[in-house]
Amino acid sequence: MANKAHSEDLLQSVIARAPRRAVKLDVRGAGMRGGSAFMTLYNISETGLLLHSEAALDVDDIISIDLPEAGGVQASVIWRSGGLIGCQFATPIGKNVLSAVALRSAVPDVERDGNRPMDAVPASVSGDESFGGRLHRLRKEKGLTQGQIATLLGVSKPTVWAWEQGRARPVESRLDALAQVLSVDRSTLMAEPDMSVLGELLTRSKEQIAQAFGTRPDNVRIMIEL
Repeated sequence: MANKAHSEDLLQSVIARAPRRAVKLDVRGAGMRGGSAFMTLYNISETGLLLHSEAALDVDDIISIDLPEAGGVQASVIWRSGGLIGCQFATPIGKNVLSAVALRSAVPDVERDGNRPMDAVPASVSGDESFGGRLHRLRKEKGLTQGQIATLLGVSKPTVWAWEQGRARPVESRLDALAQVLSVDRSTLMAEPDMSVLGELLTRSKEQIAQAFGTRPDNVRIMIEL
């Protein structure tokens, strides 16, 4: 098994060849030995990524990470320091996948904005989170499993999983009960969006989509379903 110093040198050589984008996105990963877990993606390039996970992963382990527009992408663990894990993709991903990840993330594009160190790991800020990511974080902080949440609310475990994945939202009548289970106010659970941040996100998204399709940003229309 490669030692940590050698692994970090290898990762740095990969990083030097492929500029990274700072992001903050909750994804699902699965180890080749079975089992899956939520992971938080902090930066990504065509050849590798940095993520946080408490899953039992070692150097040289192979994991499959669900990325937008790509599905399960295989990567090998190059180094690990506590919960932070550096990975190298088995096959480089395309620019369309990088763009899709950036669009799902609320962290500014450091390649364009230049206002965040490229190796910075952003702190958890509720304004940067989707509802599913916030629910996942609050549940972990409370020390509850998805199954326990499901039992307390009288729903199925897959339902709670779908909420955290952003594939569904709780009905209005369950939001107060969910907030109570998590020991937070409903306003904390829902986290009203900062409209100035959303405006910047929409502008950046239009620019990225326009660049991908070879058109002007004012030709891009974005519809949001809540």
